[in-house]
This record gives sequence, structure tokens and C-alpha cells, in this order.
Amino acid sequence: MGATWYDCRNVGRLIGVKTFLNEFVAYAKLSELIKNREYYENATKFFPNVTLVKGFDDWVVPQLNKTLTFGFMDERSEVISTYALCGFANLGSIGIMLGALGVMAPNRKSDLARTVVRAMIAGNVACFLTACIAGLLYEKF
Repeated sequence: MGATWYDCRNVGRLIGVKTFLNEFVAYAKLSELIKNREYYENATKFFPNVTLVKGFDDWVVPQLNKTLTFGFMDERSEVISTYALCGFANLGSIGIMLGALGVMAPNRKSDLARTVVRAMIAGNVACFLTACIAGLLYEKF
């Protein structure tokens, strides 16, 4: 999609949260990463000697006694993640689709059950392609 290599873990984590929970939870996690980046940028403006200590998933700013949970991503990866998370292709949507379409066509529930998984995958691929285009067109000003 074009995310920087050191942000791939966070982008993958966000896509996993979106797929297995929903996009609203994933956007909440993305907002935490954006706040962490803004905090770090502001800290380096006022305290130029700020250093980061990398934990397993977290970054620690020892001078300011602050832990940036799950670290942060650069702006390009944030934009790509925003587009990758935009869509309703998740496991909850499968249940909604089966429930709604099963009432309309009760004789074809088995056909619908096979189709909705493909529809979820196609919806995710569409979101990922949009994120790829956003990654191609993104320029930091």
C-alpha cells in the first residue's frame, strides 16, 4: 500500500482490528497513534534532546516520563491507514448481511453464506486499492 516499513506492524494491527472487530475501534486506535506522533513532534520542538527508548510495542520518552502506547506512525502511513480502514467489510457485516438477505431469500441461505465471505474479501480489497492510490498520490507539504 505504500506505508513505510517500520509502520507496517501498526498498519497491519489496524487492519486486523478493522476486520475482526469493526472500523470504529480501528479508527480509535489510529487516533491514539496520531496523538502519539503529535506529542513526540511537540516534545522535540521544545526539548531538542528528547530520546526514544523502544519497548516491544511501546516507545518510552524517559526525559518526560511518558509512554507512547504502540508508538506512532509517520503522516504518510496515517493517510494510507485512514483509507485502508474506510469500509464496512468486517465479520460483523457478514452477520448483518446474512440476517438481512436471509429474510428476503430464505431458500437461498446456503448460497448467501458462501457469497458473503467473498463479498467481505472484495470489500477489503477495494479499500486496500483505495489506500494504494492514496499512497501514490500523497505528498507531504
